[in-house]
Amino acid sequence: MLKNKFGLRMTKDAFNAALNGSSLEDANRMEDRNQALIIANAITEGAKELG
Repeated sequence: MLKNKFGLRMTKDAFNAALNGSSLEDANRMEDRNQALIIANAITEGAKELG
């Protein structure tokens, strides 16, 4: 199974933020941020593979 190290790091950050007593609104912002960063990272990595 392939693991996306960047995605895993973002997930761990979100879990840690939630455990530190973030509000639901803060957790949603973190999730939105993480999804945007993971998509941007995937596009960048895909472009590198194309050469």
